[in-house]
Amino acid sequence: MEEQIPSSIPPQSNQPFAGQITPETLEMMKQQAREMAIAQYMSQQQQPVAPALAPKPEVVYVPRNLTVAELILIFVLAMGMVTGIQVGWKFFSETLPRIEIRMK
Repeated sequence: MEEQIPSSIPPQSNQPFAGQITPETLEMMKQQAREMAIAQYMSQQQQPVAPALAPKPEVVYVPRNLTVAELILIFVLAMGMVTGIQVGWKFFSETLPRIEIRMK
């Protein structure tokens, strides 16, 4: 019956326990880690990374009506431009020629 139930004791391995790491096993672990890192790096270099073929975004133009605020802004800007042009024309045509420069 004992043979059918797996034991809770982990199987013994060739590796010593964490408290029993010797300098030789430490160097062996470092060497294995180096080899694994080099192998991983080389496998990444050999596999060309294909750019992800994302679907091209489709631009959809949806016409919309102007809002009341936009209409008011357009109206105010147009009135300001017309008034500004009239004031400027008056300044350049009437006031500017009246300016005299006197020398002493």
